Amino acid sequence: MPEDFTSAIWDVGYDSLKDNSNNDGDVPQGVNHGTSARGVDPNLDREFNEAQRVMADPSPDAGIIELHQALGQAQVSYSHLREELVKMRNELSPLDAAITTLAKKYAYLYHLWVPSGVFPLRMYPLNFDLCSTTCYQSLESKATANSAELYLMLPSELRAQAMKYEHFEQLISGECQIQPTVANYCFLQFMSTVNNEHGNILKPVKDSTVQLFAHLSPGLDPAVLRDWRKRMANPAFLLLLKQNSVNTDEVYTPLTPILFQDPSMMDVASLFKNKVLTQIACMLHFGKGVLTGKKKGGPPRRGQKLKATMTTEGVITICCTLARFLLSGDNKFSSTGSQTGISYKKDFKFYIELL
Repeated sequence: MPEDFTSAIWDVGYDSLKDNSNNDGDVPQGVNHGTSARGVDPNLDREFNEAQRVMADPSPDAGIIELHQALGQAQVSYSHLREELVKMRNELSPLDAAITTLAKKYAYLYHLWVPSGVFPLRMYPLNFDLCSTTCYQSLESKATANSAELYLMLPSELRAQAMKYEHFEQLISGECQIQPTVANYCFLQFMSTVNNEHGNILKPVKDSTVQLFAHLSPGLDPAVLRDWRKRMANPAFLLLLKQNSVNTDEVYTPLTPILFQDPSMMDVASLFKNKVLTQIACMLHFGKGVLTGKKKGGPPRRGQKLKATMTTEGVITICCTLARFLLSGDNKFSSTGSQTGISYKKDFKFYIELL
């Protein structure tokens, strides 16, 4: 047995491929002369024949030479595949970074959850009016508006890839299996990053819960604020989450007292004006230092990194959603509260449409 077994495999693989390339019985004649015998790309023919050779199981009584040849072919094919993978990764690296940045911006400025009906994307005019009331008159118009919103925020280099793949929703739902494509990769990466942003956006807000709610009168017990079990049935917290906190059987509704400037006076003019919402928005943009009066210094925070220049409906909705979660008896942030049953995802859509 040679000491350098890897080199031996390479030598055997190289010799076996060289022998097979001159054997017209193993390789179609059209392939040897650069012309496909099946009328398709010669490269596909070559790859197909190589795959056949590599995947063919040696017979049970195969000798040591035949086994060496099979192992050598597998090693050579593996090396070729690895080279192609490295090449593809290098090509996708800039695209991957662009998709990640786009998804982070989308989750922060537009939607924490990607709305249904967004895909497949279509082309929309640059002057598409996302503020028109017609955008929310039907399920179809909502899907069109959400799709246009994502399409119009796409960088030009991503739009072409986004338009190629028409079965993305089926792939996500598992209804069919489709060979991966670059467009498939793009949107799987997009969805994954949007979902991962939930925890990234929540963490700094959750770490500053006590400071965020310190202005409320009467004040909330800091010890209760930090423990979801104690918040579950605490009257002071229910008073901020339910319109009728005395009735423990009352369901949670989207328009809760904490969203109004004065929780005890729920008038339309003061909706979305509670100080806690403003503080969450400022903290997400500038960092925790804003809660202590710090105006300069420190690394750039989420809003600054994403170069946000205005407070969008998505940012306001995130603030409303997180404020409710921090006061609730839910221990984990998800589309629906496991303890309270609050439909955070559904109510998020309600706030977006309302704004």
